[in-house]
Amino acid sequence: MRISRVHIKNYRSLRNIDIYPKGLCALVGENNAGKSNILRALNLVLGEAYPSARSLDKTDFFNNDICDSILIEVYFEDNEENVEKIFLKAGIDEETEALKVELKMKYRDSPDEYYVKKDIKEKYGIIHIKAIRDLERHLGQSSWTLLGKISRLLNEEFSNVSDESTRIEIDRLYQSIKEKLSIKKFKLLEKELKEALSSQLLRTEHDIKLDFQPFDPLDYYKTLQLIPKELGEIKEISQLGDGTKNMILLALFRAYAKTFPGTSIIAIEEPEIYLHPQSCKSLYTLFRELEDKGTQIILTTHHPEFVDLEYFDEICVVRKSKDKDGLYSTSVTQVDINSFVEKRRRETGIHAITSESIRQFLRNISNSEANKSFFSRFIVIVEGNTEKFALPIYAKKLGFDFDKRSIEVVGVNGKNQIDTFISLYEEFDFPYLFTFFNLIC
Repeated sequence: MRISRVHIKNYRSLRNIDIYPKGLCALVGENNAGKSNILRALNLVLGEAYPSARSLDKTDFFNNDICDSILIEVYFEDNEENVEKIFLKAGIDEETEALKVELKMKYRDSPDEYYVKKDIKEKYGIIHIKAIRDLERHLGQSSWTLLGKISRLLNEEFSNVSDESTRIEIDRLYQSIKEKLSIKKFKLLEKELKEALSSQLLRTEHDIKLDFQPFDPLDYYKTLQLIPKELGEIKEISQLGDGTKNMILLALFRAYAKTFPGTSIIAIEEPEIYLHPQSCKSLYTLFRELEDKGTQIILTTHHPEFVDLEYFDEICVVRKSKDKDGLYSTSVTQVDINSFVEKRRRETGIHAITSESIRQFLRNISNSEANKSFFSRFIVIVEGNTEKFALPIYAKKLGFDFDKRSIEVVGVNGKNQIDTFISLYEEFDFPYLFTFFNLIC
């Protein structure tokens, strides 16, 4: 399943926004623009906990106004259960004057709204990997953790490929192991435990037993553990450094996503944390592969390796600015490739332009500077590399630092390419200018 649209109203800095995430969706923007708020809103609806009045406080309402209700709607593409959307409403109940939070869903073929059942919440849930990597949590056995998802999917696969005789044989082998572990002190401990309980109870039907549970016959992989080692020595998770924890968590994510593609929606904050540039590139390549196989990944990032000019329609530029009422709120700008194709046809009069020809053009011209432009406040478009490298130097000599002002210079390899870039940056609402100048040696 995939999310087709997210509508958020009056949640934190998100006064009223809509996002149409693709299979891979990159939220880019400055710090405090509201990127993490978008993922928090998604997690509030599709995360592990059922939201309640305790899940929210005054600061979760836009402008701290609890009288203006929160609405978070997550719409889905066509799916087996025919679920159209899962949504959250939070506001003041008129009768009790207390905060009321409801998590509901709607089917496509019904006008009615229903409370979200456990099976639907689990199937349509997201795996949220926060910027502060919580490896210990994701090694737990919840349905919303990486290891928990892996255990459940492995158990489903085992149930599909194994027969009754295999399960009987496994049970026999485990019983044999348990007998060998029942040493004298263990049996004495169990005996004393039974007697202690018996002496405190008047009713004789109660009993207690010490037993090993190396596996659950209904979930053979529930005791699955990840055991880190260093130089051959087993380590506790708490002994590992933050960088190592991040590497392990991302390795677990990679293994999970490649083994079970298309089984979950992944929301990940700043995947570039603790990674070398080459590792960032490798991880983005993996994201592209997973997207092709059906996994939807929604990420926030400050790194140009996780955006691609060719796939500009996957980029959501998140900004915070004063709105019409003078309040600071978050806006999201996203460009639909089909609309952009129509725009270019009108501008050029060339009706042969297609989405594929646009992507091919941008693929040929794409570079790190062009990708970095999506993180800037202002863009200067120039013809080629000479101008691209020279212009910031000249500006600095005049006391004008492009980097401090978040200005990106983009070389487009020829005058004929400039109008396409102007058109694209206009769609993303980037302030820009283009310039030609000759260098005289």
